[in-house]
Amino acid sequence: METLLTRLAVSSLLAAPLALATAATLAQENGNSAAVLEEVMVTATTTASIAAVVSVTGTLAAKTVFDYLLKLIKPTLKIAVNKLAKARGKPTTSWARQRLQERRHK
Repeated sequence: METLLTRLAVSSLLAAPLALATAATLAQENGNSAAVLEEVMVTATTTASIAAVVSVTGTLAAKTVFDYLLKLIKPTLKIAVNKLAKARGKPTTSWARQRLQERRHK
């Protein structure tokens, strides 16, 4: 997961030169000065860098929160499902126990 996020961050940083080349072409066609081109270059690079950092940070933070919530919710959910299954009269054995029983009956 982190490798994919790193690749996305790098690709967004690599997109900045394309924006810079486009800005340079437009600046030359319109006869703008080099100062305007430099400002565009700084803005494009800064924007791409900030977007990459924010996206990676947000994704990693969301994953951490989701993992923590899953650890809290999973036991409660398992208990509720087992109680519901018992109330319906269905077997409450786990998948591993079912496999073990199937192996013993062969």
